[in-house]
Amino acid sequence: MTGAGTADLAFAKESSFLGSLVDSDADGTPEYFEPGKDPTLQELTLQRALQRQRDPSNVWSSQSVAQNLEGAFGIQFTMDDSRIGDVHDIVFNDAGTGLTSGLAASSRWFLGLDYLSGTAERVLKGVVPMDFTVEYSQGGQIRLNITFAYADEEYNTSITPSSVQAANGASAQWHGMDLTIGGTTQVKEQSATLSISDMSRFQRGSEPIAVEAVVANPQATLDVTGIFSETNQMELAYGGSGQTTTSKTMSSVSGSMALSAAGATVTTYNFGQLKPNEYSWNELLGTEDTTEQVPFNIDGNPAVSIT
Repeated sequence: MTGAGTADLAFAKESSFLGSLVDSDADGTPEYFEPGKDPTLQELTLQRALQRQRDPSNVWSSQSVAQNLEGAFGIQFTMDDSRIGDVHDIVFNDAGTGLTSGLAASSRWFLGLDYLSGTAERVLKGVVPMDFTVEYSQGGQIRLNITFAYADEEYNTSITPSSVQAANGASAQWHGMDLTIGGTTQVKEQSATLSISDMSRFQRGSEPIAVEAVVANPQATLDVTGIFSETNQMELAYGGSGQTTTSKTMSSVSGSMALSAAGATVTTYNFGQLKPNEYSWNELLGTEDTTEQVPFNIDGNPAVSIT
């Protein structure tokens, strides 16, 4: 069967790209982890990049030749206070606290499926982050959405992880989010999304499998929608705090997104320099509350750090 309760999912940390798995307690067995609660997997795809070869005397191509090998998948889950540190370790290469130049953080994922006549497990190797998103919505759970690329894979007929450190902690909920922009804590936010893109890229040689992965050109944004209750964000869009007219230049402010679960802080994303890229009012003449929507560019060195 292939339905609810028939799948397995876990990851382990690679000590180096496509290298051995981390065995932090030195017991001879790597540690395997669930990423969070209520995970969903999107578009697990292995690409062989076939290139057709043609013979001038034939109508049809004579063969297809495999080029560079690469795979990709996306995973979404609810942030769990017992596992978020492990997730940060495989996304952020600066000891889980942010991004710095150099080698990308890498991991190995084990995705198993019980089907009618057996078990199939896909082992994804050299898994590196491409995009990382933290999503808050009023009344909901804090969800993480991560897109990964991977360098190689193999399959097994049994499940590899015999023991997995489960996501059995407390979930990060909407009421545990504190968003601060320029020293002002937002009080009527309806949604907030932190996005980091272009995090990693592969380096290749003469083989179809990548030989290394490095940090690419990461860019971060913060998209906030809230019920209009003060003019701080509008002033920032004009150019800076206290401004009533637009200016040629714009000042930046710092900020943070602190997330809590079960009354304790789980993690805080700190923002170096925030500037509004746009500023919008919605429902000004409607029957609902007027909201302001502000997508911020996040810059600085670092633009995003984690505590």
